[in-house]
Amino acid sequence: ENGNSITSAGKIYAYDDDGNLLWERADPLPASYNRMGYTLDMGHGRIVAGTPYPSSNQGRAYVFDYSGNYLGILTADTNDATIDPDLRFGRAVAVGTNYIAVATDYARTSAYFDGSNNALSNNMGLCYFYNKDTLQFVEKKYFPSEYYGPPTYGSGATYFGSQIAFGDGKFVIVAKEWSYHGLQRIGGAFVYNENTLTLDATIKLPVDIAEGGEMLGQHDMIIAGGRIVLSQPNDNF
Repeated sequence: ENGNSITSAGKIYAYDDDGNLLWERADPLPASYNRMGYTLDMGHGRIVAGTPYPSSNQGRAYVFDYSGNYLGILTADTNDATIDPDLRFGRAVAVGTNYIAVATDYARTSAYFDGSNNALSNNMGLCYFYNKDTLQFVEKKYFPSEYYGPPTYGSGATYFGSQIAFGDGKFVIVAKEWSYHGLQRIGGAFVYNENTLTLDATIKLPVDIAEGGEMLGQHDMIIAGGRIVLSQPNDNF
């Protein structure tokens, strides 16, 4: 707001479907350039506001109920925060029947394939899951190691977690720079069972139409009616 000394801390506003303002909520831990509400999702009685820039870009997410009551804060664990000084936790958020998911496609995930803290690649990405009701941590998902690395697949950044969504009993994670078919940065997604969080399927462009640099799912992805639709603004035809 104008005249305040805290700049770009962020707020969220809730309206009814007639356009009447019901409530507004400021960042519970305000600081300049936190940018609370950089991402938002709601469902099943919960509203989640991704806030990826606090604490030197470490990030966090805030949880509210539909009445605007503040329920708690979600943060990355100490290991991830230490490995990745520019983690940006909260760049994507989603609310499902049982879980809240919070992702960052900036995470280095350096320790997750080789057991060390040597950086595998910047922007590998990861996704945290929390119990929707208790906000307790449940588990993390990383880019599946069996789909990473030459010769069948590529290496380098994958941006796993660039888009996430629950729907139709599934949870979908986009990896907008996933490389495969010997091409770089084609993009694709991984489809998990919403309840068990087990990997059910992968989404890739067929080899006869794939081109490097297309980044399938880069800007948006939706799931409904038994369909998963991903955008591809970089497609050439």
